[in-house]
Amino acid sequence: MATKPKSNLTVEEYLKEYEGAPAGRYELVNGEVITMSSETALHARIKGNVYFALRQALEKSNGDCEAFADGMTIKISNNTAREPNASVQCGKSVKANSLILDNPVIVFEVVSPSPGKNDTQRKLIEYFSVPSIQHYVIVDPSDKFIHHHQRSSGERILTSIVRSGDIEFAPPGFSISFQSVFGEVDR
Repeated sequence: MATKPKSNLTVEEYLKEYEGAPAGRYELVNGEVITMSSETALHARIKGNVYFALRQALEKSNGDCEAFADGMTIKISNNTAREPNASVQCGKSVKANSLILDNPVIVFEVVSPSPGKNDTQRKLIEYFSVPSIQHYVIVDPSDKFIHHHQRSSGERILTSIVRSGDIEFAPPGFSISFQSVFGEVDR
């Protein structure tokens, strides 16, 4: 592990250099290693709720999809890699030693209090540059709403603001409830 972040790395170099890095989360943006900010208890609870809701919904759907908590990398380009808070991959199974999801369909980001709100626009463009991604979901803990961006026909992205009810993911064909994301987090 490098003592000082390196620059101009490719995704492959970054993954090799930072695999098993102690303490903290990182992303690679335009060849630069970015340290992710610390998380509040609220952020961690919502992340956990999202992952749990995805796991439950996928078990009921009997499809060929798998949910992942943060830690898995999504390659955006040769020198940009993101690590969403939760994701779903469908189709071929992910090998046990893989660091990258190669066929992600859904990505979730829980907004952090600091630069998170500005970061979501950049990630919207980046995530939808990955052909397999059909849904980008942004959870805003402070304002208690969910932005659901869904790939549509052509280059169109449809956006819904969700404050109650279900969030539909078609494809692949399942839903989770707003309540399952925000329930029991304000302890």
